[in-house]
Amino acid sequence: KASAASCLVMTLAIMLESRGIKAEDIKVTTEITGDKPQNIHISHAVIVSLPAETTPEQEDKARHLISAADMACT
Repeated sequence: KASAASCLVMTLAIMLESRGIKAEDIKVTTEITGDKPQNIHISHAVIVSLPAETTPEQEDKARHLISAADMACT
């Protein structure tokens, strides 16, 4: 759980920074469901706080990057 969330935060932060999008804060809540190793599902809820001057295009890109970072870490 912790390693998946850490991967997500670090990957997302790098992706955002490399595209010139400043994040003021990134918060991740992780939920694990399933009772056996083959049935385990990990889901993340991500909240990224962006500065007021962030453009709508940057906001859209940040949303896309959240999904991309999640896929890279699961």
